[in-house]
Amino acid sequence: MKDSEIWDYIQSDTAFCDLTTDLQANDIDLNSNAKLVIFTRENLVFSGSLTAQKIAKFLDCEVKFCGSDGQKFSEKDEIFVAVGSYANIHKAWKVTQIFLEYSCKISTYTHEMVSKIKKINPKCELGATRKNIPFAKEMCVNSVLAGGGTIHRLGLYDSVLFFKNHTQIYGKFSEFCKKIPEFKAKLPEKKIMIEIENFSDFKTVLNYPVDVVQCDKMDISTLIQCVKFKNEISPNTAVSAAGGVNLKNCAEFAGTGVDYIITSAPYMQGAMDLSGKISLI
Repeated sequence: MKDSEIWDYIQSDTAFCDLTTDLQANDIDLNSNAKLVIFTRENLVFSGSLTAQKIAKFLDCEVKFCGSDGQKFSEKDEIFVAVGSYANIHKAWKVTQIFLEYSCKISTYTHEMVSKIKKINPKCELGATRKNIPFAKEMCVNSVLAGGGTIHRLGLYDSVLFFKNHTQIYGKFSEFCKKIPEFKAKLPEKKIMIEIENFSDFKTVLNYPVDVVQCDKMDISTLIQCVKFKNEISPNTAVSAAGGVNLKNCAEFAGTGVDYIITSAPYMQGAMDLSGKISLI
């Protein structure tokens, strides 16, 4: 995340004052040294290290320990420790913890999906869609990568993927397919990906120089049929499975022999169960 974005995030919570902590000014020196420990109540794969450390730095706190992206932690482990003034540690507490709750949830869920997929099909990769949490793309992308996943698409600007909403203007799907050589000639460095929804269109598109066929919401038996046909007719074409793939069913999809599994599921899982403890030192 950009420094300006991190600062805006901090300011959204601490912009004016800390009404609660300020009430304690007569009872404790708000400049007294204090320590914040954030720990996890469940196993996790860490992500968001750089941003968490910057939050502390921007609030004049010193980080004593911070997990590394991709590092595994067990229940009750400390994942972040910082020291600073009593007032600043209280400001850093929730903005850091909440950020890590969301980022680590994405990386942990991604890791769990990748582990299940690789156990069944070592050559199959997991790719996350551009269906990121609004205004949090960098956090989402970093968390997926920390969890061992890849990025299917960053945005409209980085890859070519034709959906039904694109192909339908040609009337017949076969008429669209005739344009594929032209599209490849215009963007020779980009792969042409096309999403299809049935076996008939799958067979049709393999007659043309498509790089990746994305099978959307296909049942397992149809996917197996598609992969078998592809291996016989066009072995260099990659096949991906998309639509409703999550932790519960990803292994089954991997077992079809697809090259790539596309998912938005890691972004939809909520937050990790973390907690923070502040003490005077």
